[in-house]
Amino acid sequence: MIRILPNILTFMRLLMAFAFVPLFFYEQNHNPDGNLPLLLYTVASVTDIIDGYIARRYSAVSNFGKIFDPLADKLLQFLVSVSIACVEPMFAIIPIFLFVREIMMMIGAILLYKKNVVLSSNLYGKLASVVYFLLFFTMLGFRKYIPTGVKIAFIVIFLSVSLVAFIRYIQIYSATSKAAK
Repeated sequence: MIRILPNILTFMRLLMAFAFVPLFFYEQNHNPDGNLPLLLYTVASVTDIIDGYIARRYSAVSNFGKIFDPLADKLLQFLVSVSIACVEPMFAIIPIFLFVREIMMMIGAILLYKKNVVLSSNLYGKLASVVYFLLFFTMLGFRKYIPTGVKIAFIVIFLSVSLVAFIRYIQIYSATSKAAK
């Protein structure tokens, strides 16, 4: 059972990502002070940590997990960022950036996969994920109380951390691509 638990958690996170959007907008219209979207986002994010730990600890890494774990993570990040941007238009740059970055990373991953190379996550990507979590958590739970200047700072921090992680990915991609020739 423990060996399939990471896949179950990943599948649940996919479902939570899709459930987030209607829950978010329902709360916006019917209970603007409600925290259900924040709770769902937090639970989904915690499942990512737990499934990764279990998969590594118990050697329960699977092909399903290799594909759907990052997909669930990126889908959750994207859907949360789009939802936030709908109520905070200044945040529209975030889902746009995430979308463009992921398309570029998928192209790079496909090109490397054709050379039988798969890149794993790195420290910069993990740091970016922590920043995303903190930003989205804060915006979901407290955005009404955050001054505009702080929101702008959040956007700058998000983009800065994302760019550093993306540049590092490009560097690793380039080095790996050259080595795989």
